[in-house]
Amino acid sequence: MTKTRMEWNELYNKFEDMYNPYPVQMSLAEAFGKARDDGLITDDEYKEAREFYGNLWNYTGD
Repeated sequence: MTKTRMEWNELYNKFEDMYNPYPVQMSLAEAFGKARDDGLITDDEYKEAREFYGNLWNYTGD
């Protein structure tokens, strides 16, 4: 099932809170990669998120 933008953003925020103790933003690739490694999302969900975010996948903010 395809997730909405809101669902993907909620997942990213959840994973960032879990994995990033520092006051800097982590990339989507890093957050979703750690979640996949920990079994919180499947390989298919990881691939879907990567396709959904496109060019923003490795962006860490300004």
